[in-house]
Amino acid sequence: MPGTLGINAYCGQDCVLNFCRAELSTRTSFADAESFVYHMEFDLLNPGPIIYTDFNAILTTDGIESILIAGTASFNGRGYKNGAGSLAVFDSLRGFLQLSKKEIIVVDWGNSCLRMIERPMNMVSDITKPCTAWNGQVGPFLWPNSVVKDKRNLQKLFVTERRAIRRLTLNSWEVSTFFESAQIEKFKHLVQDGQGGYLCDSRNSCVQR
Repeated sequence: MPGTLGINAYCGQDCVLNFCRAELSTRTSFADAESFVYHMEFDLLNPGPIIYTDFNAILTTDGIESILIAGTASFNGRGYKNGAGSLAVFDSLRGFLQLSKKEIIVVDWGNSCLRMIERPMNMVSDITKPCTAWNGQVGPFLWPNSVVKDKRNLQKLFVTERRAIRRLTLNSWEVSTFFESAQIEKFKHLVQDGQGGYLCDSRNSCVQR
């Protein structure tokens, strides 16, 4: 990996480290796209590279070349479809969680649902149903942003959405409400410590405990 990994590890919606802009300008499949990187982590399946979400796609990169895991490498490739790799279609990916080397949960913000990617075949399927935006039905989430493990209960996950934190049980995928408040404008990220959690309320530009 280049030595730039620890610099600007999060740089908003405009870059993935220092190689992104130059790389985007040379890939024809991304020629009509801007970079909307939301989240990135080290790749558990392939130690060394990182995984990142870029609008409608999730990719892995070694800092020199990016390889598509799933989704559509185009700004206009929004929609909903399950399938393997490039056959899958998302509507604005946000956070993701690597449950293991072979399972990634991705947050499909525009479709208001969570979806599973099974590696190495990169098969995409739904975890929570329905995915709402493209069929008019109401699901358990409304514009979710991030998913993290509950450090106090390893069988549970936390999912942040606009004004609520939902709790998701692994394997059964049962959804319950952990916290909800009309005073919050937009939950984005949740980080836990030994005493509780810290929330990023992006619309009010503050961190709340």
